[in-house]
Amino acid sequence: MTKNWTNARNPGNLEPGDLRCSYCGKAPEELPEYSLKGQEDYYGSPADFVMKEEGTLDRSTGAFCCTDCYVKIGCPTEPVGWKAPIRSDHVAADDSEDLFE
Repeated sequence: MTKNWTNARNPGNLEPGDLRCSYCGKAPEELPEYSLKGQEDYYGSPADFVMKEEGTLDRSTGAFCCTDCYVKIGCPTEPVGWKAPIRSDHVAADDSEDLFE
């Protein structure tokens, strides 16, 4: 199932490959929680799940915070909803470094 990524929920015209956790650098399909939810018929893919359900997603940049990282950074909140920042120091998913050590 192909999703239309250019709609009101996607003002930045993000592509599925644009979505990354700001802290661990992983894409939705690299994260088990998102992969499992993305397999449900309603979503179609892990990226679709993030676009529809991830509250930390910054729709203008594609940055989000996966659940594990969100917990590790202390579950930040904001009155209008906390959005993941773009981080220049995030580690690529295949890198052995860990931002939390």
